[in-house]
Amino acid sequence: MSNWQIVFTTIVAVLATARITRLIVEDEYPPSIWVRIKWDRLTRDGEWAKLVHCGWCASPYVAALVLGLGYFLTWPTWWYVACSWLAASYAAGWVVFHDED
Repeated sequence: MSNWQIVFTTIVAVLATARITRLIVEDEYPPSIWVRIKWDRLTRDGEWAKLVHCGWCASPYVAALVLGLGYFLTWPTWWYVACSWLAASYAAGWVVFHDED
C-alpha cells in the first residue's frame, strides 16, 4: 500500500466513523431515534445509555467497527464504497451546514 493510499484510507475511515457516530447520537432520522429509544430501554437509562447520546462515548466503538470491517472483510472494495459514501455524505452535510445563514 502506498503512502497516498494510507492517507486516503485514513481520511475515509475517520469521516465514515464521524458520520456513523452522528447518525447514532445526533440525527433526527426516525430509525436513529428508534435505536436510541430501544437502547435506553435495554440499558434502563443506566451508565451504558450514554453510548447513544454522547459522541465521545460512541466513537471508539464505531471506529473499532469501521476499522475492523476494513481489516477483516474479504472484499475490501465494498468497505471503500460504503465508507466513501458515508465520508462524502458527512463532508457534504458539513459544508451545507456552514454554507447556510
